[in-house]
Amino acid sequence: MKLQFSASNALNKYLKADLPRLPHEPGKQAGVNTLISDSNVFNWQLQIIDNSSKSRKKTIIVCEANSRFTFFIPVSLKLTQEELTQRLAYEWQLIMAQTFEVYQLIPCSDIAVLLSELSKREFTPHWLKIPI
Repeated sequence: MKLQFSASNALNKYLKADLPRLPHEPGKQAGVNTLISDSNVFNWQLQIIDNSSKSRKKTIIVCEANSRFTFFIPVSLKLTQEELTQRLAYEWQLIMAQTFEVYQLIPCSDIAVLLSELSKREFTPHWLKIPI
């Protein structure tokens, strides 16, 4: 399964990456494509913001394309694209499990089974740039 991270221009700049632009349909304006997750692609949109003016502290906002499940990653040290990829792959599963537990959406035993099943899946990270 492809784990697709669509980074804002600001995050692309922060990572000092040269990410390829999200492809768009002919005749459509770039940046107006609808991102969806399906059985082949798990789409996440990412943005970075400054916590305050002239501060090194930033926050990365991570939002899943279909469910709009959103979480925040505080950043005080510079991250590479590889470090952020690893952190994202771990964080979304951890935060999802915590959300299920706190709101008692599913039994704890089912959360453990879900995480076990997710650990068996291979997620191939793929980065793109979106103009936001």
